[in-house]
Amino acid sequence: MATTLNSVTIADPFEITIESSVLGTTKRSANGTILTDYVTTIMQKSIAMNWRLLTSTERNTLITQIELAIGTARTLVLPDGRSISVVFPADSKVSETEVRYAAGWYYNVSATFMENLRLS
Repeated sequence: MATTLNSVTIADPFEITIESSVLGTTKRSANGTILTDYVTTIMQKSIAMNWRLLTSTERNTLITQIELAIGTARTLVLPDGRSISVVFPADSKVSETEVRYAAGWYYNVSATFMENLRLS
């Protein structure tokens, strides 16, 4: 199955790491009491993806779709068929390495998306 972002086919990633965490904070007060403040008790996913040896066309398509996910929810379909509503958060970054391989230049790219949770 192809990987898509916003219904646009992007190159299949070399590696995907999905972490789930609870939105909230935990602090310890001066008297030792643990204080927990939850935004929600629903686990939110962070999806880190790495691509290797992308052509310039594959890289440009990927970057365009990432930019369209800044502040706007997009559907990410993973190679295994899972579908997740994601955004590219303001505190995230895209990392690129240009690599000489065979007869030309290719790109290794990494980016991390956050699951778009609807909190009501």
